[in-house]
Amino acid sequence: MNNNLAVALYPSDDDAVAAFKKIKADNAGFTLLQMAVLKKEDDDIRHLVSYDSGANTSNDTVRNALIGALCGLLAGPVGILVGGGLGFMSGAAKDMIDAAHSENVFSFMLHKLTEGEVALVAITREDDESVLDAKLGAPETTVMRWDLAVIEKQMEEAAELQDKLIEKVSKFVGHD
Repeated sequence: MNNNLAVALYPSDDDAVAAFKKIKADNAGFTLLQMAVLKKEDDDIRHLVSYDSGANTSNDTVRNALIGALCGLLAGPVGILVGGGLGFMSGAAKDMIDAAHSENVFSFMLHKLTEGEVALVAITREDDESVLDAKLGAPETTVMRWDLAVIEKQMEEAAELQDKLIEKVSKFVGHD
């Protein structure tokens, strides 16, 4: 089974929460580890609802941090620095589907989630992506996926970059 992070974008809270409830009630065909619904409002991210399966996994800390990291990247200035510092920008000429193949989840969430839009974020184990896709509302709903192991590596790199940026800023400020 593949460990994935799936993100589906919805135009309204109601649509995203309905999908959330549907998936929480019936996750036959995949294993649901965590899920959250996040809304971008007034340049901030509002957490609407979340679910944690309570499954004991070897990397719970990373998984729990992932949802928080997505919120932080969307809402905070450090997120912009981290995103820019890691080169997560993609060409503006690409449409959302094409761009998602070349960018990671942090860039996708930072640049593609627009004001008022809602994202359902799910961490899953799945063999057949079409099962979850159908419950998320595909093909009408845009669903993107990333390999969880790749995201975990990107989170480690982002943390290292943040430490380096803090060190450089501290040195710069100390020279005033």
